[in-house]
Amino acid sequence: TDCLGHNMRVDVCLAFVFALHFICIIIAQNCTYTHGKWSWDLSPLISSSGTGDWSIDDDTYKWHFNVCGDTVRNPSCPYANSAYYTNKDTPSSSCVVAGITANETWSMIDFFDPRRGPSLNYTTTEPCSGMFRSTKIDFVCDASSSGYPSSIQSEDDRCQTTIQFNTKYACTT
Repeated sequence: TDCLGHNMRVDVCLAFVFALHFICIIIAQNCTYTHGKWSWDLSPLISSSGTGDWSIDDDTYKWHFNVCGDTVRNPSCPYANSAYYTNKDTPSSSCVVAGITANETWSMIDFFDPRRGPSLNYTTTEPCSGMFRSTKIDFVCDASSSGYPSSIQSEDDRCQTTIQFNTKYACTT
């Protein structure tokens, strides 16, 4: 019997298809956060090589980031992880890593009002004005939006940056 382009018995084919399905489930990225009785699934916001990274500009720089994963398109920044930025006028210039996926932490935008949404913080191991460089993404509930970064604010010479990301996935479930 033909099974996904291979000639094999039906019972072997079913086992093969089941194993592939199981592996795909394990590999699928998960991006969920729970705080008390509140929970969020931001998995639909994870960028893939087909969609490209999320990006937003400030006055001078273009910021690139992914949600719950490494950036997927970073030709000018081969060592980038979850977030980086480049000069808008010279995008091929060197980049600055602004977050490492392995160093992600979750919190609440407002601890006393979880309906405002969760916050994902990526830090680096690079010292920056006496602290480590970090990029925080505040996911703000916007029931009418699939998702887009709406604003960016940097402090301390871009050592700490906050990106506001409006999305229906930040509405509590």
